[in-house]
Amino acid sequence: MFTLTDIRNIAVQIEQNGEETYRRAARQTSDPELAQMLNWLADEEKRHGKLFASIVIEKTLTAEEAELAAREAERAALAPRDWPGAKPAMRSDPSGRTVSP
Repeated sequence: MFTLTDIRNIAVQIEQNGEETYRRAARQTSDPELAQMLNWLADEEKRHGKLFASIVIEKTLTAEEAELAAREAERAALAPRDWPGAKPAMRSDPSGRTVSP
């Protein structure tokens, strides 16, 4: 189950991915008209992403949603650093001291 914040964040990510895809395609084409259209599409995706990002979630989480959010935060902390969007986790060195990755 996704929280409202999850859904908003997924929507923002989809728009960012679309923007990047259209900009990459615009750089790769030799057709100036096609490049112009692709850049326009990228600008639209960027606008959509800003719109989604501006949505403020004011809903109080249910117990189930709070548990889901806690699990997601834990999963993100344990995710390998090379996953897209992953946050680095703290690690322990051989002596047991906590170190940053």
